[in-house]
Amino acid sequence: MASMLSKNYNVPLINITEVLDDWLTNEYEVKGLDPDNDPYADHRETVQKYKEELEQFNSQQQDKKKKDKKNLSEKPLLPDEIVCLAYKWKLNSNSCLNRGFILDN
Repeated sequence: MASMLSKNYNVPLINITEVLDDWLTNEYEVKGLDPDNDPYADHRETVQKYKEELEQFNSQQQDKKKKDKKNLSEKPLLPDEIVCLAYKWKLNSNSCLNRGFILDN
């Protein structure tokens, strides 16, 4: 339903998984290149732990898919504070400010 509305009205569809991936690669990593002016300095340790857990989770998923398709564990979660930072970044983008948005999930 959300994807239909997004296509019909030409409005960005905001999905948490995509937002976190975009934020981690396009915003978070770029801002970390300048340690003197890093707005995310307080969150570096938490995000690094999340990335490590996510890599471990993905490798476990690959092994489990080979062995058994049942009993897949849940994906690691970021704290709400960091998820809010990612959402703020995305919702303040030009496409969302000018055209609106649809939140999915």
